[in-house]
Amino acid sequence: MPIPMPAGALSVAFRVLCLRCLRAKARSVPAHDCVWSASSSKCEYCTMQHSTCVPLPWFLDEEYHALVAAETAIPLVAADIAAAASEANRVALVAAQSVPKFRSVAERDSYEELGATRAAIEAGMGFAIKLKSKLGNLLLKPTSHYTYFGLSHQQQEQYYSTIATTIYDSLHVIAP
Repeated sequence: MPIPMPAGALSVAFRVLCLRCLRAKARSVPAHDCVWSASSSKCEYCTMQHSTCVPLPWFLDEEYHALVAAETAIPLVAADIAAAASEANRVALVAAQSVPKFRSVAERDSYEELGATRAAIEAGMGFAIKLKSKLGNLLLKPTSHYTYFGLSHQQQEQYYSTIATTIYDSLHVIAP
């Protein structure tokens, strides 16, 4: 799960298409482009409609890249673009239905922060598990390079074993 942007922070990568323009692409509206100016927080289509403009959320990253691939494919097939936009729209609708209703902006921000924190912890746990596995291999076959620190072969082995065991044990507490 990717780490979400904080509430109110718009990633430049996602300020190229809004949800209203995504729905227009899904309906196969001819020659519809979502154009963002540098000075405005809304795209031109939403500005003309006098409506709020919601950039693509972070969780539509894969669907957005599929849509871009369909739009840049040669030959250009309108049905592929509409299918990719429809899939992105479907994912956005399902995600909107699964998010709880919030009573305040602070409650929503807290929910998003919790999601970001959880994603960061899960990413860190994955790293800790990989590191634990590599250190377990180091414990099984100690290194053959014993020239560090001017220590004897036996001292080197004891030094590496102590360090690897300490790190391995502390990672075992984090990621059993």
